[in-house]
Amino acid sequence: MKRVNFGHKGGFPLEQETLIHLQRAYADDMLEALLGQWGIDPNQNYLVKEASNSEDGWIVTTIPREEINAQTGNAFTVTKPELLRLKFNGAKRPNVEILDLRKNTGSLEYADGQPKRVYEEWVGQYVTTPSDPTNTVITGLVTLKTIIALSTDIANINAEINDVKQDYLPRNGSRPMTGNLVLGENQPTLVPGQEGNRLYFRGTFSNTDEVYMSKFTPASDVTELRLKVGDNAQFSSRDAFTIGGSVSGGASWLERFRVQTDGRVGIGVTSPARNLDVDAANSFLRFRNLPQVTVNQERALVINTSGDVGMSRDSILTPNATETVRGKAEIATQTETNGSTDNTRFITPRKLHNRTATTARRGIAELADFNEAIAGTDNTKIMTARRVRDFMNSNYRFASGSATVRFSSGGPANTIAIDYTKNLVEVRPPTGYTIFNLVAFLPSIQTIDFAGDVDGNDSFFCRWRRNYTKGLVEVICNNTENRAPARINYLGIWKK
Repeated sequence: MKRVNFGHKGGFPLEQETLIHLQRAYADDMLEALLGQWGIDPNQNYLVKEASNSEDGWIVTTIPREEINAQTGNAFTVTKPELLRLKFNGAKRPNVEILDLRKNTGSLEYADGQPKRVYEEWVGQYVTTPSDPTNTVITGLVTLKTIIALSTDIANINAEINDVKQDYLPRNGSRPMTGNLVLGENQPTLVPGQEGNRLYFRGTFSNTDEVYMSKFTPASDVTELRLKVGDNAQFSSRDAFTIGGSVSGGASWLERFRVQTDGRVGIGVTSPARNLDVDAANSFLRFRNLPQVTVNQERALVINTSGDVGMSRDSILTPNATETVRGKAEIATQTETNGSTDNTRFITPRKLHNRTATTARRGIAELADFNEAIAGTDNTKIMTARRVRDFMNSNYRFASGSATVRFSSGGPANTIAIDYTKNLVEVRPPTGYTIFNLVAFLPSIQTIDFAGDVDGNDSFFCRWRRNYTKGLVEVICNNTENRAPARINYLGIWKK
């Protein structure tokens, strides 16, 4: 802020600097109008424009200044909001220091010979600590938004209002809800035994009983939907949860089902007299998928003339049969007949005839046909000696023979005994079989010729392996001091 004070008496010493200050000395009215438009609070400090390394900013703050009474010439102090230039001062910092740049150079000597303050130039600058402890330091500047920013905010608010208009549900129910209704939020801080948010239904007339639904977690990963109705969950309470409907052209409400808070349930009964009170309306009751019970001393359910259901005092069953007592007994199943430790059930002749044979018991068994013999998956049928022969001839191939090794050579046992390039016999699969059909192979030594004396440094070997690349069996056989090619015998078993 720059200003010129013309109020002092004694003859104003007009000079060039005064003329320069005159350009900005009378902006008070314009500033007051602008601050009024902004709605400036005199007790608050505002940031109008940020300062940067290349450009000053602007702030509005309240500072005391001296005014002169034009009639008396006396000075007085006023405190008003002022628009001050904001200096960047190297970096943006949390505090703004208010400086009077003409504090020591703002006075002129008047014609009466007295120096008087004429020039004022107040600015703010970003600081961490003030350069002069007597200077005013302000914090917490309120940022004033530009008209463009305010217009954007207003547009966003209008858009949000439109969204709310699209999403809200009128109280009178004139609009349907098209999405999910979510009550409350997940509360991970709640522990088992605590209740979540509630959905309340307010009372009618003078009835203030609570009616609400809520989610309850009695234990970890255990959920209940609780429905509270009223405050009389003791004996003979009439507070209840009911289900019903309207009748076309008739009653607007017809109750069909009720659960009272005293624990009684009525189906077709509005005032249940028992824990379960059912009006069957001359129709049968049906039970589905009931579990079986162990036959012991069961008693029958009996119904009196009032419809009450109870248990008979006497057993309706005859005693179980034993070796000494006549009575009832169950018939054994075929599985139990085939093999069981149960000594209480009867076996019929037919089931005894159908008792299947196993490795552990006598019985009847079917003969396997040729295809079942080849498949080898049925463990309940038996094969005759002929069927075994036919099966072996059709499914297995036994190939045997003898051969002389090629590339006969001796040498150290640790190398020659694993070298499949010497002392080699190649055995090919029988016609119609591949190396992958080989299930067993047995080579043996037929002849080995030693060179010189047979002593402690002689070793002989016979080894074989599958060669999947060549599709055959390789056998190596000889001794470490051979004088002639060795001969082998072999037996191979092949299965398709």
